[in-house]
Amino acid sequence: MYYSQQLSLDPPFQVWKISLSEFIVDDNTPKQTPYEGPRAAFHTLVVGRIYHEDMLFAQRSYILLGVHAFLMTAFTVLVTGKESAVTQHLAIALTSFGCLLGIFQASFGRQTGRAIGFWRRYLRLIEKQWQIAFDHLQYDFYTNGIAVTPFGVICKKKLSQKALYDLYERTRFLTSITTVVGFLFPMALALFWAIGLGYFLSEITHRYWAGVLGFGVLVFVELAVLWPSLAEADTPEPQASWQD
Repeated sequence: MYYSQQLSLDPPFQVWKISLSEFIVDDNTPKQTPYEGPRAAFHTLVVGRIYHEDMLFAQRSYILLGVHAFLMTAFTVLVTGKESAVTQHLAIALTSFGCLLGIFQASFGRQTGRAIGFWRRYLRLIEKQWQIAFDHLQYDFYTNGIAVTPFGVICKKKLSQKALYDLYERTRFLTSITTVVGFLFPMALALFWAIGLGYFLSEITHRYWAGVLGFGVLVFVELAVLWPSLAEADTPEPQASWQD
């Protein structure tokens, strides 16, 4: 199968000139891959793996956030209800469990984000090598505000609009839903529960230092689990986009 394309864009995108020389496309995957068959099928297999990871992340996040909502309800009842010896012990157990659950959720979310990042890197290598215009087009648009497809050009609706990654140039991690929902939000929940434990300890013991100690212990546990850097997928050379 032969493929050739010549694109020349109108202002203000004159710098985006595309010239893809004619070349022969072998539609079979290389023999060293775990799947021997049409390239489109192999590409679909990798895309499906990413969607599978996304679905697992969403389902587990819903369950864990539902548990946090249940704990929040119980926490509200304990704070506003009548104080007793039973409620005091329940308050300590509830806040400790909530904090540990938040730490677990943040750890799981970070791991899931790394897994999805790995498969997206792999998919980008495949699309670059086989000239498949699919998943990376969205990230080209996020980066440059324009994506060149074999069927035409997708650009910004207004020139004054910024690309997503330009808008969050210094805080790009905020553009990742797995980072925000899977890591940052659970970290904030764990911190909230640690504050709750400190409050209950200080109220029960009537000693301020007891609350600070309980809070400090949980924060230390959170830092010990989440502070070490977890390996993130990358490629040894800069990634070329469809425009290259």
